[in-house]
Amino acid sequence: YMGCLTTISGGITNLLFKIEGPDGFAALLRVFGDNTEKLIDRPKETEVFAQLASCGFAVPFLLAFQNGRVEGWRSMRPLQPAEMATFAPRIAPELARMHALRLEEPGNAERQPQLAAFLRQWLQDAATAHFDDPAKMRKLAGFDIPSLAREWEWLQGHIPSCRNGEGAALAATREGDA
Repeated sequence: YMGCLTTISGGITNLLFKIEGPDGFAALLRVFGDNTEKLIDRPKETEVFAQLASCGFAVPFLLAFQNGRVEGWRSMRPLQPAEMATFAPRIAPELARMHALRLEEPGNAERQPQLAAFLRQWLQDAATAHFDDPAKMRKLAGFDIPSLAREWEWLQGHIPSCRNGEGAALAATREGDA
């Protein structure tokens, strides 16, 4: 017995495999999907994952390679909706602790918000995207990209940010409801 490689279902942008060695060792092999770097900054994702692992918020980070990484394996199952109320009081403080971490984000030493710029670029790319596969083009045509762009611009005026006084108008509206 030399070990085993098993395909894991459920990856959205990755191919996932469980690696099992003859000594009981198990790990997750994550192979990044083709062209997903257009949506996900893979080096940044891997660096942040490694930091989360070092803080105990992720399985161990074992190694990275050009188009993926190897992570520790943890046998688990997702919670069922009926179990959420039982576990939520334990999950919430851990989630708060994770969000309080001061991770180093590659390329963002000033710790500036990245979502707006990322979505703006994604909307520009989506508006000009072309696929050779007609089925993919039909799916893309089903998205009203100009409408999504307008909605994003509207949201940026309402989500608390430096663009709108950190949501001062929204906060004033909420205070008036009280």
